[in-house]
Amino acid sequence: MKSFERGSASAEAVLLIPALVALLSLVALAGWIPTSSANLHQVVNAAARAGSQVAPSRAVRTSEMVLRRSSRDFDIQCLHLEYSATVQIHEGQRGLRVWARCHLPHTGAGPMNLGSKSVTATSFEVFDTYIFRGES
Repeated sequence: MKSFERGSASAEAVLLIPALVALLSLVALAGWIPTSSANLHQVVNAAARAGSQVAPSRAVRTSEMVLRRSSRDFDIQCLHLEYSATVQIHEGQRGLRVWARCHLPHTGAGPMNLGSKSVTATSFEVFDTYIFRGES
């Protein structure tokens, strides 16, 4: 090894390791956001489906309970979870619309701060008149 090449591997490592850590953080973040979005869609669909299986007067309360419970089951990490459930008529059919937005925590990759990110999901389920024939 020549004398002027001494320590060059250490210098290269010092320069490359932070760049590799930042790149790996971005790859992890790129996978985490779509996964969070898909999980939120599943939770909202489950809440709307559960609310459509009960009496319309209990649908909103049931869907909110299922949404909170399912978000824990799917381990959705939100700084703030906003949601609403409303009984609506869509294309002539009465049903339940559930909407949710999850504000994801610290979407920064190492020393880089990419700002906050939120994912949103909406689902509409028609009331199942064959299961529930009671109160409207």
